[in-house]
Amino acid sequence: MGFEIHHGDGVRDPWILVHRGLVDPENLVTRYLPELKATAYRGATVQHLLDMTAGATLKGPWYVPDTDYFNYIVASGYFGPPEAHPEAPADVWQAILRITEQEAPHGARFAYFDPNIDVLGLIMQRVTGKFLPELYSSELWGPMGAEEDACQIVDKSRFSMSSGGFQATLRDFARFALLHLRRGRLNGTQIVPSEWIEATRRPKPVLFESFGNDASSYVDARSEFPNGAYHNTFWIEDQERGAYVAWGYGGQLIYIDPEADFAAVKLSHQPGQLPVKRAQWPNQVYQAPKPLPFDSFAAFRAIRDELES
Repeated sequence: MGFEIHHGDGVRDPWILVHRGLVDPENLVTRYLPELKATAYRGATVQHLLDMTAGATLKGPWYVPDTDYFNYIVASGYFGPPEAHPEAPADVWQAILRITEQEAPHGARFAYFDPNIDVLGLIMQRVTGKFLPELYSSELWGPMGAEEDACQIVDKSRFSMSSGGFQATLRDFARFALLHLRRGRLNGTQIVPSEWIEATRRPKPVLFESFGNDASSYVDARSEFPNGAYHNTFWIEDQERGAYVAWGYGGQLIYIDPEADFAAVKLSHQPGQLPVKRAQWPNQVYQAPKPLPFDSFAAFRAIRDELES
């Protein structure tokens, strides 16, 4: 079972609600969550969240105890037990209300920031009145014919983290990839609007220009995608092919190339990642994840090119 293919997996992006007219990406975040007017998300649009160009930030990094970012992850349910971290917010919503620092104007730069995806999830939950697992099940997992249930990490309020903790089998992640190769249509049903998929593959030039300046510890985006961008919660490989990637913790990947009718899924856990046992208790030595050479994309491209030849 794969864990946390979340740095753009499309499960969390609000295409369902955009298609139904319940969410407009150009609207302000505070139109849907007015409580965030007192936070760094004031003035940000939903599209800024989708493109990771909202200027909000937290002091971190996330793996250093007692930092704001670390406490955010504690609130999500990752670094339990909660009594070990009494200074942390009670849940994700309370943690987001504490995000008051803005490091850049909204839309001015790219920086991967987990809370942006959680804010998207909270918007989806607010406008539908449904918990996210219910929404995913009825709108995606069931219609695409998933073989197995998926699992999600939830906080104390039953909010399921949008930014991580989504667990599913390789075959069901492959179904998700196939859904995208088929322009959003599977089992005789248009599940994802084809227009949304095509728009995701073809970001505006400004997103390519701003990409790669992220100091996040997740990925060295510029080295992997020197001509890439980030759009609608996916990593875009380049402007020419428009191949795109869902990128998860531990080096897990869903690679989708509609031009070649090719997709690949990789489940993994890189050595050197933060041990969960150490994250559960304070006053321990925390190790930052060490970047490793990614040969996965080279393998995907080689297989794709061989099949095309």
